[in-house]
Amino acid sequence: MYGLVALLLFIGLRLFVADIVKINSNDMADTFHKGDALLMKKWSRKPSHYEVVWFTYPLPDTGQATPYFIQRCVALPGDSFQINDKVLLINNQTLPDTANTRENYFIQLDGCYADSTTLHKYALNEGGSISDAFDYSYALSKAQADSLRLFPYLKKMERKLEKKTLIDETVFPYSVHYKWNLDNFGKIYIPKKGDTLRLDTVTIALYETLITRHEAHTLLVKNDSIFIDQQLSKFYVCKQDYYFVLGDNRDNVFDSRSFGFLPQTCIKGILIRSLRKVNP
Repeated sequence: MYGLVALLLFIGLRLFVADIVKINSNDMADTFHKGDALLMKKWSRKPSHYEVVWFTYPLPDTGQATPYFIQRCVALPGDSFQINDKVLLINNQTLPDTANTRENYFIQLDGCYADSTTLHKYALNEGGSISDAFDYSYALSKAQADSLRLFPYLKKMERKLEKKTLIDETVFPYSVHYKWNLDNFGKIYIPKKGDTLRLDTVTIALYETLITRHEAHTLLVKNDSIFIDQQLSKFYVCKQDYYFVLGDNRDNVFDSRSFGFLPQTCIKGILIRSLRKVNP
């Protein structure tokens, strides 16, 4: 009897209170790494700015056996969000990166190769050689980049930065009307429950997935007219809150810049703490 009660209590705790989740990607490196275990609270699923969230992937066909992700919430329902030359702006205010945020750097060494000793010393574990002329590309935190600048055979090091004029067709909302890329994105408004969204043949690119997949309506764009559930519609009222998430491994992650708004219904939990000692 006591064993059954204990089992039911354990199941209840994991269903409604907290759960242990193992990270299955490098999305949050260097903050966390693949295989790390995190304790997540499930009694509250409304994250604040910069909290780490556990969520199911909001679009179909992820290609993964376990379709969940762990990333950082950067924008809340009702926020405006923008990335300007990699700098995050929330409601026109700069949001600083974490100490462990990684970005890709192009590195050129002066007549030598990066041997195993160099790779270990500077923790160069994501990236590699990109030419036979001593050229490399690695994902680095700011501390790693500062340390590598002292390497005596470093000839050149540049942070990867996509120009504002470069349009990335794989970036949300995949439309010629929104000339965005990973490093220059938005400004975009994050919808909240009860918001009335204005629809036209341009803005529909932002809201099509929200209306059809996340809120289960049919949608048809015919000439300059938009039909929701076969009704001519110039506005749409949101039924739930939405969020915007990014991975700390900023240039090597599939996040809201790729899949768009994260609906409240996809959030499974919020980080309480890591179950390992995180390296500074």
